[in-house]
Amino acid sequence: MSGGHSSKNTAQFGRDELRERRAAAAEKRRAQSVLDCNDQDVRELPAKKPKIETIEIDSDTTDDEARGVLTVSSAKPASQGKKVLRFASGFVGLTFVKGFPKEPHHLTLDELLDRKRLRMASLSTFDLDLEWFLSKLDFGETIVWLTYYPVGSGATESQAAQAIAQGASSLQRLGIRLHSPPMPRTGEKVFGAMHSKLQLLFFDDFLRVVVPSANLRDFDWGETGIMQNVFYVHDFALRTPDTDRKTTDFEVSLKSFCRRLQYPAEIRDALDQYDFSTAAGVQFLATVKGFSQGEERFRSGLTGLAWTSHKLTGAELGSGSFTIDFHASSIGDLSKQGFMRNLLRAARGVQLTPTVRKGAATQEDVPLEDLRVIYPSNAVVRQSITGDAGTTFMKPDFWTKQNFPRNSFYDYMSERKGVLSHAKIMLVRSKQGGRGYAYVGSANLSPSAWGESVTENKGERRIHCSNYESGVLIPLDMIEGRLPYQTGVYLTNDDPWLQ
Repeated sequence: MSGGHSSKNTAQFGRDELRERRAAAAEKRRAQSVLDCNDQDVRELPAKKPKIETIEIDSDTTDDEARGVLTVSSAKPASQGKKVLRFASGFVGLTFVKGFPKEPHHLTLDELLDRKRLRMASLSTFDLDLEWFLSKLDFGETIVWLTYYPVGSGATESQAAQAIAQGASSLQRLGIRLHSPPMPRTGEKVFGAMHSKLQLLFFDDFLRVVVPSANLRDFDWGETGIMQNVFYVHDFALRTPDTDRKTTDFEVSLKSFCRRLQYPAEIRDALDQYDFSTAAGVQFLATVKGFSQGEERFRSGLTGLAWTSHKLTGAELGSGSFTIDFHASSIGDLSKQGFMRNLLRAARGVQLTPTVRKGAATQEDVPLEDLRVIYPSNAVVRQSITGDAGTTFMKPDFWTKQNFPRNSFYDYMSERKGVLSHAKIMLVRSKQGGRGYAYVGSANLSPSAWGESVTENKGERRIHCSNYESGVLIPLDMIEGRLPYQTGVYLTNDDPWLQ
């Protein structure tokens, strides 16, 4: 992040001036009701006696907004009424794409951020368009943390430290606080990526957690009409004195991720104020860069996938009894049989054991006939709106490797004609029906995103991953009917998009 880039559009906020602006904004907010009758995200309902009860949403409220029946707490005094959060049960959506009809499950970044009511935000990105980002928030009124690593792979430790210091100074002048997570390295140079896109949005009455596949760029959020992404969003109410203190896996995993990435204490402490009980049927799944050992391995990469998928489905899916569709915008070296073996085992909830021999795998371990990789062909990209795919990657030498699963690749055809996809979606379906789940998040199909093999260290199993990623595992019915693509076999003599 160069000084020239950040000085453009610079808002010169001194600390005192910024504090005064925030104080004035807070006074203005106190003078107005935040529970406006036209508010889309927090609705007032008639007050009743404090208890837990089921509320039927009015018939004119769309199922996409409220997902039917919501269970909410009315433990606050009756005079305050009851608040029903827009995404109280979790919601899977696609980014709105300019030039195409807007369906109920198509949302813009502006709708999710709700900048006028946003009090504090922690946003993450791998790639950043700073000028565009500056247009999205009221930096004089909202505390903004940006989790971003302004250094690419190959930089030395001193180069990374210098870039982070310069980036933090430049962003601070714009009212942005930079958070760059630790980047463990095995040698002198940085490797891997801070690839998570997690958003933690704090409002007066609730926390909004957004888990997208989109970076903080205009085209990723559909504003240029060429790209689409997927996201999961969930609103969580403030805890009350009567809130059950029992934690959910989602809460524990989210807080563990923030702790291991060394999120600012201001953010981590704020998470303790919210009730995560409505996420009991959802699993937060991250990848944490470096080694994850002991209990921590259950919350990172492939070993985390094995644990969370087993928790979500309640059992292991039998070998050969399930199918996997994995749609990604970047494909790694899938010729590594150890990775493919562990991916397919983890996806059906089988706990991973240390790799005995590098590359060891049998056909039974790797039932590739049950795997479909959804990735655009060269023809689809050339016929897209842009005729190119700058954020879609697979190296030509990967495709030609001996053990690469070429027969598992299927074409991507957008539901919105000519629009390419940066989404990462995995669908795991039982062939007998019933059990299954979906993954939505930032992780592509690669060993860097998921980790490759399990080893032992001092009697404890561990996994090593190269990236930071964030995602969720959800029931299949939350995403059915909202997939951004159709698929089919590649045409004769057509190859996937390679670069």
